[in-house]
Amino acid sequence: MRFKLTFIFCLNILLLFFSFATVASPWTFELAPYLWATNMIGRVTVGPASAHIDQTFSDLLNHLDFGAMLYGTAHKDNFGLYGNGMYVVLSDSVQPTPLINIKAKNYFGIFGAGISYIVWQHQFINSQKMSLEPYAGARYTLNNTTVTLADIRFKKNVNWTDPVIGMRMDYDFNRCWGSQLVADVGGTNTSTHYSYSAGAFVSYQNPMWQHVKAYLGYRFLQQHYETGSGLNFYDWNMKLFGPVAGVGFIF
Repeated sequence: MRFKLTFIFCLNILLLFFSFATVASPWTFELAPYLWATNMIGRVTVGPASAHIDQTFSDLLNHLDFGAMLYGTAHKDNFGLYGNGMYVVLSDSVQPTPLINIKAKNYFGIFGAGISYIVWQHQFINSQKMSLEPYAGARYTLNNTTVTLADIRFKKNVNWTDPVIGMRMDYDFNRCWGSQLVADVGGTNTSTHYSYSAGAFVSYQNPMWQHVKAYLGYRFLQQHYETGSGLNFYDWNMKLFGPVAGVGFIF
């Protein structure tokens, strides 16, 4: 609960900075709704039961009830803030016999926030430039599942927070085209609670539309979280990966 409250506090601070965008003119902001065509491969264990998961994006899309993804940054000189969140609701229903109906609903979200600082940047010829921006923050994951068998409901609500450190590299080829490489590691140990993420993106910004930027790339996230014992044992060991497309609005 302490980690959850801390994370919510950090998100509120980040939203407060965004709300003052029109007042704090030295700040620059970018909000980018995006689509991560996620594939999932891994294993989840609850108590004595373990299940292997191998779902493509099209498989997940068939069970999608709701989905939202948003990335945001704020910069003032070399100092920066970032936030990244995705939240999806999945459901499924099977009827193994005419008298038995099984329904499942899953609420899954990953929310990250933190601070960054540009430690190096250089302007090359022909509008080429490069920068290195390390960052530190937290990544909060929620995974809440409800299974209904006839009129009986079974719930398993799990959430955890990963401290995260990472690096972002930006390289602009010219005034229109740019690229971004992002990688980070998180967690509290290397055996039962760790994660790492990497992404590569290409961006395009028309000089006539200075407040709009398009992104296309690929993201990978590995998560392992283990807690409890016996009937309360929970183990989430999952890889999420797939292409990303988004549009950033700069103001």
